[in-house]
Amino acid sequence: NKKVVLITSTESGEGKTFISANLACSFGLNEKKVLLVGMDIRNPQLSTVLNFSRGKGFADYWSKGIDDWHDLVKKPVASIPNLDVLEGGTVPPNPNELLKSQRVEEFFNQAREEYDLIIVDAAPLGIISDTFLLSKYSNFSLYIVRENVTHKSAINFVNTIYEEDRFENLYILLNDSVSASR
Repeated sequence: NKKVVLITSTESGEGKTFISANLACSFGLNEKKVLLVGMDIRNPQLSTVLNFSRGKGFADYWSKGIDDWHDLVKKPVASIPNLDVLEGGTVPPNPNELLKSQRVEEFFNQAREEYDLIIVDAAPLGIISDTFLLSKYSNFSLYIVRENVTHKSAINFVNTIYEEDRFENLYILLNDSVSASR
């Protein structure tokens, strides 16, 4: 039942949405039923990365009285029928409050029953604390750092998060490293 991967970073521009989308597509191509969820609801980017029209999504399920989140799921990549996407949706005035609601837990419980893997594209931790509220639903966490973008001081922040055990199975992924290929 360890199905939820939470992906975050320190700030925008480190590649977490790109990596989330590519990871979801990779598993979808390998015949896993995948749900990619846009939980960076203050700055949703999945529609840009996957090239589909932005519309209603998870925030609308919470705040606009939409009863069934399934009605908001999209299939943006025709060549990957096993990939479902639930984008962030309309930016709400109170994202932190919404993430504390019972509907979030209900959503994750339902999604775990239906999908082989749930990939959560969460907000950057260095900017806002929303992602900490989602950590209790994840089984694995990928913290994206990008060469020449992520400040070295962010590693101290990640170490503190790790030492405080704020995320289950926390891993760092180095993105866009040219020195690794030399």
